[in-house]
Amino acid sequence: RINPATGVDPFGLVSCADLGDVGPNPADLNDSMERITRFYQSIVNNKITPMTIGGDHLVSLPVLRALGQREPLGMIHFDSHTDLFESYFGGYKYTHGTPFRRAIEENLLDPKRVIQIGIRGTMYDGEDIEWGKANGVTIIMIEEFFERGIEDVMEQARDVCGNKPTYCSFDIDFIDPAFAPGTGTPEIGGPNSFEAQKVIRELKGMNLIGSDLRSSAALIIAALTSLDISYVYGLEHLDRGYESFETKLVKLGVRVKREYIVDIRDQNEDFATGNSDIDLKVA
Repeated sequence: RINPATGVDPFGLVSCADLGDVGPNPADLNDSMERITRFYQSIVNNKITPMTIGGDHLVSLPVLRALGQREPLGMIHFDSHTDLFESYFGGYKYTHGTPFRRAIEENLLDPKRVIQIGIRGTMYDGEDIEWGKANGVTIIMIEEFFERGIEDVMEQARDVCGNKPTYCSFDIDFIDPAFAPGTGTPEIGGPNSFEAQKVIRELKGMNLIGSDLRSSAALIIAALTSLDISYVYGLEHLDRGYESFETKLVKLGVRVKREYIVDIRDQNEDFATGNSDIDLKVA
């Protein structure tokens, strides 16, 4: 329960709960994003600070539409990519490479209070970085990150974001793939696991109103690093391809133990699917 480095007992300080998944619409991207936004509007209305795990970085946009509806937010963004492109894959404006450009355009983020740290890797062109800097985004390339050191860079991050409400978005590919290989967009030359812990600890004192961890394939990492894994998920997922994934693991010789849990939809189906307004009661 207690972090040995910080002495913090998070479960002793605040009430924590897994509020389940947002049921997406696999046939309609826009409807999926609307479902996510409705889900997080209920979170905001109940004065809950969300920490979100899963999905690619496009998922951050509908979350920000809920959290940033009252005023533009600051953001500290750990990533190897800016996700500030105008479009991707032949003109598509809603992809994992475009969410924060859309968020700035929609006035969900104040670009002058946005800092991106760890940017590196091959690029289609430099348009994303040029656009970001032209609009006031602070971009710290990985070379600068290592040359200046974590403490100095994170002091600048706190100065950029200030004391106003700030969102933290952490893409797992910020970390070097030698330490976090379970991502679809690995980029060499990044921080190690301990350095990633240090940047998170340097967030102390910031006015964080939400955070996320994106682009992580944790189950795949487990399959690659262990011959005996367990996984837990809601019952509704069995109809969405997880059975076939389990079959593939078994063929690879992985011993799989499935543990069923009572899905949150048993308590309130609308909360998981995002189909209507939610009256969420928190103990």
